[in-house]
Amino acid sequence: MLSEKEKLEEELRFLKESFDIGVITEKEYERGKQQIDLKLKKLDADGDTESDPKEEPIITELPQDKIKEDIAIEEPEEKPKDNLEEIKEESEHDRDYYEDQKTPNASEIMEDGFEKNEDQEDITQQADMQKTLSDLENKKEITKKEDPEEKSAEEKESKPTKEEEISEEKKKTAHEILKEASKEEEHEMPKVEEEKSNKKIFYAIALTIIILGLGYFFLVGDNLQPDIENIITCSSDNDCKEENMLGTCTNPGQENAECSFMNDASISLQILNSKECFNCNPARVLAILKEFYPNLEISSVNVGSEQGNLLAENFNVKALPTFILNSSFQESHNYKKLSNAFTNVNENFLMKNSVSNANFFFEREETLGTLDLIVQEDQEASQKAEENLQEFLKAFESEVTYQKHNEKSEIATELGIKSFPSFLINNNNKFDGVHAADKIKENFCFLNKLEECNLELSKSLI
Repeated sequence: MLSEKEKLEEELRFLKESFDIGVITEKEYERGKQQIDLKLKKLDADGDTESDPKEEPIITELPQDKIKEDIAIEEPEEKPKDNLEEIKEESEHDRDYYEDQKTPNASEIMEDGFEKNEDQEDITQQADMQKTLSDLENKKEITKKEDPEEKSAEEKESKPTKEEEISEEKKKTAHEILKEASKEEEHEMPKVEEEKSNKKIFYAIALTIIILGLGYFFLVGDNLQPDIENIITCSSDNDCKEENMLGTCTNPGQENAECSFMNDASISLQILNSKECFNCNPARVLAILKEFYPNLEISSVNVGSEQGNLLAENFNVKALPTFILNSSFQESHNYKKLSNAFTNVNENFLMKNSVSNANFFFEREETLGTLDLIVQEDQEASQKAEENLQEFLKAFESEVTYQKHNEKSEIATELGIKSFPSFLINNNNKFDGVHAADKIKENFCFLNKLEECNLELSKSLI
């Protein structure tokens, strides 16, 4: 499952596709890109250590569309700070890094307050434990004073009188009896004292926590109240979440911001895909569609099945994955926002390959051991991709057939490639972006089992 960082970066890629194909205006693209970049900065400052894999992907709301061209490398831009907190991880296809400081919020202030009170709690606990230990020491001293064995030792040090010698045997007998009783008492006392001590410590800790908690809310809570009241309800529609409902943020980013929810049309979505494609994960597109259309009825169809063959034939599908929406799509509240990303075919809506990032051209003949690189002339990303490819080509020199093409080549036109650089493995599996030599090897070896695949190549970009 994609991490939160990958979801944001994939959303940014999707937004660029939408702009490139004319779905949204340049102004809308820049505004949407700014919001995503801000979330990436915040996520980079926080550190993506507690990302929950089960959560639904969070997609920033865009006025028109979030679909974009896949761009391997984009130059970061400085953006104003935002109080939104999102999560991000490194994407396999992008290498942008941002740094920012996270503005403390009310919850962090409350945590600091508890940390201070925890110091007071530790002092109270130490005092209680010291008192308990003192009680145990006093009891041990009393026991020692009453211990007949010690008394007997002192008597042995002094010279016995005649009367003491006469009653020596009686004293010895009494001493043995007391000694046995003392041993039994010594075995029982530690257990009893330990139980009492544990109970005292437990009650002391519990009482301290209760007192500190009450004191915190009565004394500190009032000071935090203004910050809590000033928390903005929502900054965009994306902040308004409710299952199977479409959320809208009124007065976004203001103190009087409010979330409202409405029911939306139920839409059938069929995802035509194949297990033979290593780069056909539909999660990115699916997450964006769910944000716009919360009532999706999703089904996956294997292109090799009878139903899959029928769908591919009816809709003239050439590449996978393919997303097919039924006619209910027109009845949805956000229909116009993404309508340009689909083609109307037989009262159904087929997502364009340039938008869905279709990577498996299943009808093309497979040629094992081939690798094609499609670049754009004078593009920095294309130049870096070619540089990082050299180590792989040197390691697989005798096992790979390599060719380079430009954006106007026949293969680029035939496959409708608009994102550069792009790689094509075995003449039918595509992946894009700038990658380290080891990542290129991993993708190539997924489809070609060679001895060289055991080699370890550079994992960092040049």
